[in-house]
Amino acid sequence: MEHVGIVGGLRTYIGVEGGMYRNVSAEQLGAHVLRQIPVRCGIPVEDIDMVIAGNGIGGGGNVTRLALLEAGYPQEISGITVDVQCGSGLEAIAMAAARIEAGLADVIVAGGMESASTKPTRVHNERHPDYCAEHPAYSVAKFAPGMQDELAMLKGAERVGRKLGIDKNAMEQYVITSHQRAAEAAEHGLLNDVLATPYYESSEVDSRNAKAYDEGIRPKMSERLLRRLPALVPGGEYVTAGTVSLTNDGAAFVVLCSAKYASTHELSWEARLVDVVSVGADPDYSPESMVPAIRKLLERNAVSAEQITAWEYNEAFAVIDEIVAGELGEHCDRYNIYGGALAYGHPYGASGAIITLHLLQALRQLDVPEVISGMDESERKYGIAAVSAAGGIGTAMLVEWNKEPDKTKKEEKQVTECRMNEQEGKKLQNEENVGYWDMLCQQSESHIMLVEDDHVITYGQMVEQASLMRQQIRDEETDKEKNPERNSKQLYLVREHSITEAFVVFFACQETSYVPVIVPEDMPDEDYMLLERTPVPEQAVMGVLTSGTTGRQKIMFRTFASWADFFPVQNDIFSMGEDTVLFAQGSLAFTGNLNLYMGLFATGGTVVATKRFRPRYWLQLILQHKVNAIYLIPAKMMALCRVVGRPVYGVRHFTTGSQSFGQQELAKVKHVFPDIHVVLYYGASEVSYITYLSEEEITEDASQVGRLFPNVKAVIRDGSFYVESAYGVIGVKMPHNTGDLGRMDEKGYFYFLGRADDILNINGRKVSAYRIEQTFSDIYHVAGIAKVGMKGTHQQLKFDYEGEEDLPGMTQIRERLRDVLQSYEIPKICRRVEKLPRTESGKIKRHCK
Repeated sequence: MEHVGIVGGLRTYIGVEGGMYRNVSAEQLGAHVLRQIPVRCGIPVEDIDMVIAGNGIGGGGNVTRLALLEAGYPQEISGITVDVQCGSGLEAIAMAAARIEAGLADVIVAGGMESASTKPTRVHNERHPDYCAEHPAYSVAKFAPGMQDELAMLKGAERVGRKLGIDKNAMEQYVITSHQRAAEAAEHGLLNDVLATPYYESSEVDSRNAKAYDEGIRPKMSERLLRRLPALVPGGEYVTAGTVSLTNDGAAFVVLCSAKYASTHELSWEARLVDVVSVGADPDYSPESMVPAIRKLLERNAVSAEQITAWEYNEAFAVIDEIVAGELGEHCDRYNIYGGALAYGHPYGASGAIITLHLLQALRQLDVPEVISGMDESERKYGIAAVSAAGGIGTAMLVEWNKEPDKTKKEEKQVTECRMNEQEGKKLQNEENVGYWDMLCQQSESHIMLVEDDHVITYGQMVEQASLMRQQIRDEETDKEKNPERNSKQLYLVREHSITEAFVVFFACQETSYVPVIVPEDMPDEDYMLLERTPVPEQAVMGVLTSGTTGRQKIMFRTFASWADFFPVQNDIFSMGEDTVLFAQGSLAFTGNLNLYMGLFATGGTVVATKRFRPRYWLQLILQHKVNAIYLIPAKMMALCRVVGRPVYGVRHFTTGSQSFGQQELAKVKHVFPDIHVVLYYGASEVSYITYLSEEEITEDASQVGRLFPNVKAVIRDGSFYVESAYGVIGVKMPHNTGDLGRMDEKGYFYFLGRADDILNINGRKVSAYRIEQTFSDIYHVAGIAKVGMKGTHQQLKFDYEGEEDLPGMTQIRERLRDVLQSYEIPKICRRVEKLPRTESGKIKRHCK
């Protein structure tokens, strides 16, 4: 029989009944995920043999067939709907695995979809034995012999609570823990890999209102709140509105394929599906039904509960948490580590697939200490997903994580694809006509290009994924060639859901009519729509965003030469090459990150990146991937240094912006990373890098930004920086006024003295906001904004700062600063704020309302 594996999968954000999906049907939610499955999982849609999906409270019929047709799948693909109520999604996966194992299919997409918001109201025919003239309508199916009972599942959970004598305080803690874990997972993006893009209708208004969060999570859930919620069973005490999952809307699917298909197409499974067990139990105590299924599964596969790295079970009731803890042992750090259905909710037909996706993600993140700890590394390989379904049906599935997928054959295929052009086998262009695409293809296919959190991609894999999208773009171009009014260059705004996906799109757009510009995932819709109207120069191949420090962000366009020709210079100064493993944090919408990454990719080096702001996690990535170079802005590097317990050796290079980095910061970095060599830079988005400074040249004056990069000229005219460079953006006039104030000493070193638009006018006197802010930073080690306020008709200087503690009183501040600032430069008011407005790069936004 064929072995079966799970390639990957996606789910929607989960909505509450009557919430964000209140007018969306189950098949529409299912179609939304199915559309994204082929691209996100790397499976051509024509290779999918069938779709199997669970649906528990729909209107009947074959909703799966409706969903796949709605998604635009070929009509030749079959669709089957499964109804085992809560267990439908997991049983759909089991049915798919059985078909593949029997050789009846190679690739099946399986999961489920549900819409509690649009579920129909059912009415018994008057001839039906359960017909009641007073109450003919019903919404919940009958789960056991006897009369129709809308509260059957709730009463079953109440019976279990009484039978076990569960401590109500313990149940409350299960609920609170579930919400806290779910909130933490959302805050840190721990489930981003399995989330589909937000659902919205085709209209522009709907796209702006699309919600990208799970509606049921309550981070501030408390005992006090839980004790105020009513019981849902008359006379009951264990089943309340807080200890029961919500009824929800959502969809989730995974892709399963045979070992033969994976080998032929050089695919890597995320996990092997080892076994699935389904058993029957007492329908009056249905929440307990997963336990015998799990026992049978463990016994049949000679695996103990101690060997299971991660467990995901459908937490429909808080009593189920007590059942699991009592029957399988106290391993709370391995149960539902991202929270369960008590927080997310329970879209019946989809829940089995949702917990499967969460299980895969838990196994993927095994080396994160706060996720799973206390087990020997060699044992961390198995995961179990389990569901107790209405009617006393228990289903449990065992998977084995594929830690080291065989990449050899896949890379051999990519070597060939990398060297071929998509159009009829035409060879790549000559080196003298090189572009970003050719630059990518010239690197070693097997060498790791990018590590984003737990996702690793080689140069060959990037070529393969970008090629698929590139062909789609070219097919669209062919269709649009019939429109004579179409501009030859079109803007392609890339919302950065992940760094990897953003690069796939960036490279896919090369040598097409599309010009990619990467923008933050959370960019306001108003800003996004304004950017979409930006005209695109004909010679542009890419665009970058201004930082937004001094106002609304705008796009600046570049030719290939204006940027890539500078790569050899910057790589030489920053000591980056093929052997470099560079760690960086933040978005590609920050030009500094994009610039460093692309420069390193030009040499075939490796980037280890994350968007998460968690310094301890950064340290873990640095150690895990043997990072030898770091790129962070100074404030982030200081945050990293604070969490390092003992010196870290082997990190040889650190590159950062020169502003706010002096000898004091250098000493802290060298103490933590003894082998490191520091290079500071100063630049502007319009002209790239301008000056640099090696650690030997760093002085106590943090305003010093160094000497000029090769092939760059600069002068200080009327106190302002004017730069002339061959590496400017399209349309910039040389020499370019950067808008920064500065000076140059007799040795040719430049100094940054703030921005021209940071000059404040206080009652007729001109004051440098930068000078004031830098003074507070040097003396009190706080970041802040100096600004003008009004007291009656009189102007006064104010200073807002971030910090955990208040500064001394104004009398002490004035006494301390009078030797370094003029009296009119000392703020009249200093106010601590929780958070200053900042750009993606960490710079303070000065013109933020």
